[in-house]
Amino acid sequence: MKYLDENEDVIFWEYEPFCIKYTFEEKIYNYLIDFFVTYKNGSKNIIEIGPEFRKRKKITEKTKAKFKEAEKFCKKEGYKFKLITEKDHIF
Repeated sequence: MKYLDENEDVIFWEYEPFCIKYTFEEKIYNYLIDFFVTYKNGSKNIIEIGPEFRKRKKITEKTKAKFKEAEKFCKKEGYKFKLITEKDHIF
């Protein structure tokens, strides 16, 4: 949050602003996104904060379904979906 506050390219951000519905094994779930960020250049990102293993192939099928729906939602809305982990150096 400090990074977002201090980043000159960020004009607005929200923490857990909305949910994206997704289906897994015939059940509907709500994915509460971590951050929604708007940049000066007009781009908008949905940012998930999570462990590095989520970037690798060894994630659960439920997490895959959640991320797939988030990416689909972002494509429809013109947003980008980003996963930031402990290995990303954003500061």
